[in-house]
Amino acid sequence: PSNPNHLRLKALSMRLPKNQGFTIIELMVVVGIFSVLLMVAIPAMSDFISRNQTTVVTNRIMLILNSARSLAVARREMMTLCPTNDESTCTFFQGGGVWQDGVILFADTNEDGQRNNGEELIQYHEPLPDNGWVSWPAFGNKNYIQYTAEGLLNNQNGRLSYCPPNRKREY
Repeated sequence: PSNPNHLRLKALSMRLPKNQGFTIIELMVVVGIFSVLLMVAIPAMSDFISRNQTTVVTNRIMLILNSARSLAVARREMMTLCPTNDESTCTFFQGGGVWQDGVILFADTNEDGQRNNGEELIQYHEPLPDNGWVSWPAFGNKNYIQYTAEGLLNNQNGRLSYCPPNRKREY
């Protein structure tokens, strides 16, 4: 014995569509949570990208310095690094050169810190990819870096500094 009302209710429930959507309140809650997460994540991602770019540039500078030193030792001759804006000569002006605009490495046969006729250009390093700047305030206003055949600096000291585009010192 089956209940006829039970069969009628079962038939009605099979014909009625089930609620498969979201309410406007549920959607607003999800959008609100997503917005808060974005507000937290975007500054952190921007900071991460800035730190990563700084690491890339400082690694590139270290590669250039290490390459110059290694070549000086391998070739047993004085190597000079200096800023350039024409890919072949050193660029000097009052207060130094613009190291972020490009750097050349050459065999400095007369050890004067300038690339003269006949001195072999070994490498040209392109400008830095960002708007940061590099400075080399060296003792004696020497705006170049020289490595001797032994891999030592040629009577120089100074501090090679990189400042990222956002000027944050903690990077």
